[in-house]
Amino acid sequence: MSTVAQDKPPRREHDLFMSAPAVDRPTPPISLPSDEVLMAKAQARALALLEASLADTSRAEATSSKRLARLLADDAGRDLLLDLTDQVLRIRDPKRAARRLHDLTAGGVPASLGGVDRLGLATLGKVAPAIPAITERAVDWRIGKDTADVILAAEEPNFSRYVRRRTGEGFRINVNLLGEAILGDDEAATRCAKVLARVRRPDVDYVSVKISAICANLDVLAEEDSLARIEGQLIELYRAARDSKPRTFVNLDMEEYRDLELSLHSFMTVLDRPGSMISKQASCCRPTSPIRTQRCARWWRGRMSATHAPAPVSRFA
Repeated sequence: MSTVAQDKPPRREHDLFMSAPAVDRPTPPISLPSDEVLMAKAQARALALLEASLADTSRAEATSSKRLARLLADDAGRDLLLDLTDQVLRIRDPKRAARRLHDLTAGGVPASLGGVDRLGLATLGKVAPAIPAITERAVDWRIGKDTADVILAAEEPNFSRYVRRRTGEGFRINVNLLGEAILGDDEAATRCAKVLARVRRPDVDYVSVKISAICANLDVLAEEDSLARIEGQLIELYRAARDSKPRTFVNLDMEEYRDLELSLHSFMTVLDRPGSMISKQASCCRPTSPIRTQRCARWWRGRMSATHAPAPVSRFA
């Protein structure tokens, strides 16, 4: 099991949360800036972030970025990269994985990989069926080397060391557990337990999770059953986040578009439960279209009017 660690620059308490009115009265309409003003602010912020990122880029990082950009800009290179990650790395039998690598490289290796990698992959592809175990280790090493800055081993002490180093540098970390697709309830329970373990850690205060990672065999055609299982898992996660010290912010993410409605519905339903004590620091959902953003905004206003509770939606994306 691995984690994706997304560094987040230090900032104040979530700026987009709003406190409830002091008295029970209708919430006045919100006056928003014009689209032109918002677009100008967004462009200025994006430019500032890009300039700050480039200013801190090391020579090795710049070289790696150029190499990846060259690879992704080439259709053949991009297809080969996707085939390697989606096929070769996912095959657990070394012999089958080696044969697949041989077949993928039999027609040649794209020049966009660069001279050294192109020669190495072409050579490895030719001899792979004869040395499957060595081939597996070589491919794992090369992919691991390229992704070492963003995909981390979840095992100790590597994880703790990374978190300690990055937080010491002033960054917050968004921890996202990675793994194969969930196929059964036992795998879902195991993955959920691992997410809960991260939520409860004192050195973790931000975790991303997908409903497809904590519930197996979700089906929009079996909405009632799917929602019941999702809500049970989310309640456990949100309560753990609320009770953790420091409190952990849970970002409800999404892997496939088909999970969007189930994600939104379960998120709202859990927080609308009578006596819900989920805090603004414990949850957030990020709708991905204007229509669903408006739906979330209406729900947010209704929840504020009914409960005077802080809004658990941190931003719309």
